[in-house]
Amino acid sequence: MDEIKIKQCGKCKKVKPITEFGKRALNRDGFQGHCKRCNNELSKLWRLRNPEKVKISNKKTRIKNRAKRVKATKKWREENKDHVRAYAKEYTQRDYVKEKGRRYMNASRRKAGIPVMPAMSEEEKKMSINERKKYRYQRDETERTKAIKRAKKYQLKNKEKVSKYKTEWTRNKMRTDIHYRLKQKLSKRIWDALNGICKSTTTEELIGCTIVELMAHFELQFTEGMSWENYGKWHVDHIRPCASFDLSKESEQRECFNYTNLQPLWAFDNMSKGARY
Repeated sequence: MDEIKIKQCGKCKKVKPITEFGKRALNRDGFQGHCKRCNNELSKLWRLRNPEKVKISNKKTRIKNRAKRVKATKKWREENKDHVRAYAKEYTQRDYVKEKGRRYMNASRRKAGIPVMPAMSEEEKKMSINERKKYRYQRDETERTKAIKRAKKYQLKNKEKVSKYKTEWTRNKMRTDIHYRLKQKLSKRIWDALNGICKSTTTEELIGCTIVELMAHFELQFTEGMSWENYGKWHVDHIRPCASFDLSKESEQRECFNYTNLQPLWAFDNMSKGARY
């Protein structure tokens, strides 16, 4: 049999090089009926329509491949010993870790009747407390709730001061930070499109789907209580934060604002998440 060099896609009907088709032994020619691009689009659509099945499948895959992940992690650590060692050294120098180690060591010394290690200076204590507060805020939901309540209370008491600070901060950030300015403009473009204020092909090219499809994508991920009427209580969140992209590059703009990187997230959770993912 002659070697196949081109083939027509069963979905888009375009004739493409055979390299654009995945292999499938069950088919007579040994290749899939749809091209790779069409298969990817069909796969994305199926995942959008079947979020629960995707969630279950991902969980099964994680459990099934747990041993592989552990092995891969161990291999990576062996191959990147310098990086691991540097991180461990930096971690142990953090103030809250030092204080924790000091308390643990002193408890052991007291039991053994050995003099305890000297207490931290006031400056060290202050730094340590701040570090611990930051750590607890990131890890502890109760601590985040307390911090947000304190912030709201302060804002209510100092509305004019807070408003002035926000205005000056935003103006300065827009003037000096190109990435922040681009992020704000691109985010506004998406939200305007969702609200029907503008609906340009450039926006749809940016997010990788139509506005209707984007709204459906969000609705599939709505948790209890979310609706378009209470937007503001929930935010459009970037799964991988904007800060991790170079938004001066168009290719990274498309990746950052692609619908697959967007999700609805309660405002509290979004603010708590920060730039982590």
